[in-house]
Amino acid sequence: MWAGLGASLRAKGHITVYGIPEPERSERNTKSVREALKGSEAVILATPWALTEALVCEHATDLADKIVIDATNPLNPA
Repeated sequence: MWAGLGASLRAKGHITVYGIPEPERSERNTKSVREALKGSEAVILATPWALTEALVCEHATDLADKIVIDATNPLNPA
């Protein structure tokens, strides 16, 4: 989801940054979750359902006063 959505947003002129747990292991424009949240005005959550609540609780302060779009899908992996 993130690659397609990010490409669509960039095509419209938006700056996208991906916040992931281990950004050093990725070749994309990634940062740690906390670093990605710091400079953002809006956040799109596209996280595994089982991890979403913990992520939101851990970063509640960083998410304050931001537009948050929840794109998680509450399905269990098969």
